[in-house]
Amino acid sequence: MAGALDGLRVLDLSDGVAGQYCTRLMADYGADVWLVEPPAGSPMRRVGPFRGDGHRPDDSLLFWHLNTGKRSVVLERTAGLLHRAAAGADVVVAGPDTDLDALRASYPALITCAITDFGPCGPRAGWKGSEMIYQALSGYMLLTGDARRQPLYGVGHRNVYAAGVTAYDAVLAALFHRGRTGQGQAVAINAMEAAVALNGLALLRYAYNGSFQKRAGTAGLVSLVQCQDGWIVLYAALPDWAGVCAVFGVEAHANDPRFMHLRERNQHWADVYELLRPAAAGLPVAEVARRAQARKVPVGRVMTPQGLWGAEHLRARGYWESVDGRPILGPAFRMEATPRRVEHGAPTLGEHQADLASWLGLSPAETRALRDGGLA
Repeated sequence: MAGALDGLRVLDLSDGVAGQYCTRLMADYGADVWLVEPPAGSPMRRVGPFRGDGHRPDDSLLFWHLNTGKRSVVLERTAGLLHRAAAGADVVVAGPDTDLDALRASYPALITCAITDFGPCGPRAGWKGSEMIYQALSGYMLLTGDARRQPLYGVGHRNVYAAGVTAYDAVLAALFHRGRTGQGQAVAINAMEAAVALNGLALLRYAYNGSFQKRAGTAGLVSLVQCQDGWIVLYAALPDWAGVCAVFGVEAHANDPRFMHLRERNQHWADVYELLRPAAAGLPVAEVARRAQARKVPVGRVMTPQGLWGAEHLRARGYWESVDGRPILGPAFRMEATPRRVEHGAPTLGEHQADLASWLGLSPAETRALRDGGLA
């Protein structure tokens, strides 16, 4: 079945999560993505978690996730051969270490996407960032956690994945423009601005009326409660307080004047929590969920990786897939006529050097030089 991006050739010169996730999405839907790596390999090959002992060159699960479906070639970023490859490419995605202006000047129809930490101008131009720094500097961290404690860092790569999705969207928009005009353009993404966008509602609130959103002073709207075999998220700010009591088997408190109405319940939330906590501790999560559904009380299980792997809903939707005998995550989005098509896993370093030689029509001597580690 045809892919939505069949016929699109992409050079991925990036060395971080954002760029490689952007091009992974392109590869998922048919683009021919060439991961251009330095002789030592992409830094992502050395970032955990690792599949095995962490010492084999293709052990990184992060690299596997970001680069499934791509090809790998080894080229120096400044090589003349890179310019020859760009002549046959539609899109080049890179970090701050590549002269994309020179490529654009040579090939006006080319779309270049530069992904940086803080952008090419401004007081922090050229600075290096990290996920924790983006969450802190964007103000997002200030909204996370308990109001009685310090701001909380949300683990994972959420902001750089957001930058990768933003880059993907922007490149597709540039391709649409080129389809109408024949003109390529430069696309610029930086992780800091992508992080600020995630915190947009809080920032707009301040810009409009000067009010400042803080971490919740009480846990009354949404609270974590530990059950017998796991945690649940409970939304207890409901008119049906009696329903909440029925879920946890504390019906004797359904008419307690401290809890019957939302305002009083929030004022006495510590007492509510102390009422529900021991009751929840004796109940399995599945039983809490069953009772909650019967009374239309919103609860959600805090899932473990084991729980997600076996989740009935994901299994029923065919979410989990495999390639080269290894599991992969399901598609980030689904398209009816041009669904995702993953034909092979992440490449080994330089696995497709011969393919590049064929694509560029290299001479035997040039092919040997390329195979031996690069060609200027």
